[in-house]
Amino acid sequence: FIGLTLLLSFVIDTLFRAGALWGDTLRPRLAGSISTLLAALPLWLVTWRPVQSAALAADDAGDHARRSLVRKSYLYLVIFATVIGGMVSGVMLAYQLLNAVLSRNLTSDFTSTVLNLLQVLILFVAFLVYHFTALRRDGGQAASALQARHEKFPVLVFEQNGSGFAAALVESVQKAAPGVPLAIQSVEQGIPDAADGAQMVVLSSSLALDPPEALRLWLKDYQGRKVIVPVAGQGWVWSGGIPRNGAAQVAQIIRQAAEGQEVRVAPGASAWQVVAYVFAILFAVQLAFLLFSLGISLVVR
Repeated sequence: FIGLTLLLSFVIDTLFRAGALWGDTLRPRLAGSISTLLAALPLWLVTWRPVQSAALAADDAGDHARRSLVRKSYLYLVIFATVIGGMVSGVMLAYQLLNAVLSRNLTSDFTSTVLNLLQVLILFVAFLVYHFTALRRDGGQAASALQARHEKFPVLVFEQNGSGFAAALVESVQKAAPGVPLAIQSVEQGIPDAADGAQMVVLSSSLALDPPEALRLWLKDYQGRKVIVPVAGQGWVWSGGIPRNGAAQVAQIIRQAAEGQEVRVAPGASAWQVVAYVFAILFAVQLAFLLFSLGISLVVR
């Protein structure tokens, strides 16, 4: 980016800046831009192209590359930098144009200054579009891969008639992992023939504590994962309490298992965590305003 900016700036100043001297000004800038490109461009091609090729692959290695924390951090960092840089260069360009219109006095270097700011803005926008497109492509391909994983993870939910346990669970699973095949089975109707093909079984705590004999024997031989959702029951007290969002937690467990992740039951956020999130958001907003103010101050000065 710096090499392209310097090279385009050299071309603009050569064509439009009056009084620019070759030996004192233009030649060092041309040498600096070309040397920067010769050093940075091969390095970028050597590192970025293999990473991008791996991310475009449709296999498991490509899925792992697209979900890499390093890749996501790089893309988000570049997008953030290009947005801030584009805002600053856009403000500086608008300042030069408005100042020329209001003052009706064009300086000798007005054309070269405006063209330099314009080329910087265009480069920022081009880099932003390129990396944002790469990020969106990663998201689309990752969503397709996850959809395929979800479709291969059937879940069986056992429910007692009239309990209403499955209704809230189905709604939560449709939000967290809509592609997961979810089958509802009433225990009064026995064990379905396709039950052995289920990757996970979900049942309420009341049913798990007092299952019918057929269900108890089947669960004993079942080799898949079993998830029990605590529900309120007369005479039963859970030491951890009854979760208010039990269906949502089960939906997250199903999603993690379907995607091959380690199943983790996230505890409820504490008051200190909420405070930390609020301060982090305030710090991010303050940092954005600080960078914007810095750009404005550079223009005014």
